[in-house]
Amino acid sequence: MNKDLMKYLEKMALDWSPFGSTWDSAAKDLEEDLAKRGINMKLYYKYALPENMTPQKFMTRVAVLDFCANPSLFFKAKIEIFFDKSLSLVERLRLVKYIKGGRKASREKLDEYVKFVQHANPELSKLKIENDFDKFDILAGATFGFAPDEIEYFMKRKERDLNREHETDGKFKQFGIELHYVLSPQTAKKVIAELGKNKKVTMGNPKLRGNVRVI
Repeated sequence: MNKDLMKYLEKMALDWSPFGSTWDSAAKDLEEDLAKRGINMKLYYKYALPENMTPQKFMTRVAVLDFCANPSLFFKAKIEIFFDKSLSLVERLRLVKYIKGGRKASREKLDEYVKFVQHANPELSKLKIENDFDKFDILAGATFGFAPDEIEYFMKRKERDLNREHETDGKFKQFGIELHYVLSPQTAKKVIAELGKNKKVTMGNPKLRGNVRVI
């Protein structure tokens, strides 16, 4: 496939993924904003990625592979492609053929990436994989630099307490912070405790008030 068609596929895959088109780490943003409040906590991890890819490039690669590997998306993708008048008939056929023909290779590549990420980053080696969702979570977590505890907690879908997560979001909002990713209970507890201490200091010093932006 030529570069133009590959860019088309990348855009399509990113549109259908939970990533968005531009890389941005909520963990990095939160860590930086806490630092502005005088709270130093490691929330963002810069992991080793396959082929020394940048997070943006790896995010795009994973989105395309996951898109091609998922048979449930193929029918909808095929309809969208064939109704796109910006493509010639030959281009539509090439895209559909590429997606369908690359299903097995895409799955194998995703497995290869998971093995690399867990081997190259020992802190992620403890994460246990039970299904394809877990594989995707590990790759996404490594892409956006989420801490091992956050990735592990997110993977435990059946054990997660959504009501508690909602309550946690509410507690952060009381400090002027809107979370854009899921923190593990232990991480959330530590951060909230530090925010509570920080609030007392800030309220006691008028010069510090209003200097921290909401994320």
